[in-house]
Amino acid sequence: MKLIICPLLLLFACILPPSGADCQDMAAIDSFFLKSPLAIRTEVNGQTISNDFPLYNRVVLHNTGRPMAGINLEDRVVPGDMDYYGGIFREGISTNQVVFKKSLDMTLADFQKPVKIQSTDFEKQALFNWARFEQTAFFSRVSFLSGTQFLRVAFDSSAILNFCRFDDNAFFYGSTFKGHCSFNDTKFNRDAVFSFCNFNNTLKYNRSAFHSIARFNNSEFHQGGDFTNASFDSLADFSNSTVTGKLDFTGADPPKYMDMSGMQEIDGTIDLMRVKSGLNYEVCRINLLYSDISKFHLTYGQFRLYFPPGTDYNDKVDVYEDLLENFKARELDDSYQALDIEFSQFKYKEKRQSAANLVHKFWWNYGYDKNMIFVWIFRILLFFTAINTFFIRKLITAITELPFLSKKTVEKHHLHHPIIAYFLNFPGTLLYTFILLVSGSSGLSIIKDHSKIPNVVWMLYMIILSLVGLSISIFIFNYIIN
Repeated sequence: MKLIICPLLLLFACILPPSGADCQDMAAIDSFFLKSPLAIRTEVNGQTISNDFPLYNRVVLHNTGRPMAGINLEDRVVPGDMDYYGGIFREGISTNQVVFKKSLDMTLADFQKPVKIQSTDFEKQALFNWARFEQTAFFSRVSFLSGTQFLRVAFDSSAILNFCRFDDNAFFYGSTFKGHCSFNDTKFNRDAVFSFCNFNNTLKYNRSAFHSIARFNNSEFHQGGDFTNASFDSLADFSNSTVTGKLDFTGADPPKYMDMSGMQEIDGTIDLMRVKSGLNYEVCRINLLYSDISKFHLTYGQFRLYFPPGTDYNDKVDVYEDLLENFKARELDDSYQALDIEFSQFKYKEKRQSAANLVHKFWWNYGYDKNMIFVWIFRILLFFTAINTFFIRKLITAITELPFLSKKTVEKHHLHHPIIAYFLNFPGTLLYTFILLVSGSSGLSIIKDHSKIPNVVWMLYMIILSLVGLSISIFIFNYIIN
């Protein structure tokens, strides 16, 4: 219901120009409309929101416009509210070393000449919603200390906002940047919302710092984007965006979470190969659901896959398989191994096969450390030999006497001190245990008379030896085949 009411409120606000409430009414409407950046990602009046959403045109249609003189301020403090709602500026705007103590409202303004605002502080709200910059918009070393809104702004020429600072949420939702766009060395201390933006030309965020959430979801990058040496914090959301060219994150400090889901239209690459590692977060959890994973360049050192709660099993499998194919095609063996191991663990977990997962993990690291088989075989052999040596006289009585280990030999060693006897019998018992394991694994039996087995415990012990020997033989056979 809120989504239906919001456009009507904006239209009503434009038909009846604001009066004594100055820009506060419009700010309240914008605040209501943008209460949650994700709340308007679906539909309004049954119409899907996109960069072509016609609400802007309907609002502008009812705006008569007010001709304004140019603004040229330098080294001044402006104490009161500045209301330029719907203003048409046919002359340039320039401020330098200026402090605006109260709100500045330039909603629906049309700037026909260049705008140059530098070394300026906005201590209260600065509203540029639905504005149009027909020529260069230049903001340098500007501090927006309170809420800043550039909702659905049309930048017909270059938009330069370098060395700026946004202490509160910065909304650029649905804006169109037709010319070069630059936010170099700019700090966003709260949420930066560039959702549904259209970047038609080159885009730079060199050394920019996003200290909270950075949203670029559903945006269009027509000539890629340069995020080199940028810094992200909790979340960077590029979901459902389209990219032509290259999104370059070289030297960037990645966030805790990066949402790259739904990016099917990529005519270029998403370069995450040379991001920084271990600064804000040890690894970045990345969501690649429903994206063209072949266009992503990354390693599995700085990144780990992330799936939102409730993600379907088959969708997760598709992401794993596509990313494995990506690593294989680019010959990233270490990344392939790390992801393949994680994929194996994922499948065992989903099938609730915890025991099988532990065996494959510790036995041979899911097939990547196959030589570990022989280490474990030797450990198992020593383990059972250590047990069998204590009961060697009973074993050769219940099972059989082998030529190299006769009952007389065991009895002779038994005359020594128990510890000495144990170590004297150990070498022969080692070979004896090996024969038991091999005979059990091959389905043979060296038990001549089963009636000699003392009790059920000994029978179970012999069965365990046979099963262990069979398991070892299977792994060795698999090792030889591969």
